[in-house]
Amino acid sequence: MGSSPDVIIEEIIEENPERCPELVFVSHVIHPCHFYIRKYSQIKDATVLEKKVNQICNKNLHLDPSDILELGARIFVNSIENGMWCRGTITELIPIESKNIRKPCSPTKFSVREVALIQIFLVDFGNSEVLIVTGVGDTHIRPEHIAEQHVVLNDLCPVLRKSEPYIEGLVKDIPPLAYPCSLKDIVPHNSSEGWEEEAKLEFLKMVNNKAVLMKVFREENGVLIVDLQKPPTNKISSDMPVSLRDALVFMELARFRSQSPRSHTEENMALRYHPPILPKEMTDVSVMVCHINSPADFYLQLGFLGVCVVGN
Repeated sequence: MGSSPDVIIEEIIEENPERCPELVFVSHVIHPCHFYIRKYSQIKDATVLEKKVNQICNKNLHLDPSDILELGARIFVNSIENGMWCRGTITELIPIESKNIRKPCSPTKFSVREVALIQIFLVDFGNSEVLIVTGVGDTHIRPEHIAEQHVVLNDLCPVLRKSEPYIEGLVKDIPPLAYPCSLKDIVPHNSSEGWEEEAKLEFLKMVNNKAVLMKVFREENGVLIVDLQKPPTNKISSDMPVSLRDALVFMELARFRSQSPRSHTEENMALRYHPPILPKEMTDVSVMVCHINSPADFYLQLGFLGVCVVGN
């Protein structure tokens, strides 16, 4: 039986095809290249989830001081910022007996009574909240804890609920609703100083409490690389620009990655007029006549270097 010829079949696949734009709400902003959105199409899921979580947390007894909290574990928290019970993940645990310096071999489990400070990432909103125990957690506070939404309380037990396997089963059909995003190909206007607070404030001003159109360019390490835009139905008077990315660049709060950063000297340098250096008398020089008003009034360029002098 003869061997069949090798056939090479080439399939052309568009690399990183752009997805269809969709309506979203921005739920939390750290800076223009680190923020979270919730999809408009998942509003029903969010409503169902809120109802389920509230039922679960109101039925279950609050934690006991002997209950174990573990780094990375799922938990429910009565959110300060969102005003409801929310799903979360424990991202930091600082025990009462601690030097406030976490080592690789440090314990990751503590009983509630041992915890001075707990930080929880809310998976459906994108923000973190810090709970500090009065009198024992105060000494463990770092600047980044204050930057997050935080509250000081006497007891952690009333505001936390453990997430048991059977409870996880009740909400497993609804994945985390907050999607991490970054605006495409922009960096801080002054890269050496990082993002200014004004950039975050202008970002919030343009997107807060309104549905915006999100255009996804690609995904990198679980982060959507996007631009946020004014929906076609929006009135022209809306604060939302045609492109949020372009607006931040226009306001000089960001620059495109492809643009070379301007140095401090360049930004502060004013254009100055330097008068021409006239040639010495009785010397021969190369010139080009650049403008003539009359034989007694004309202009020359010396040495073709763009230096104009008046000839009389």
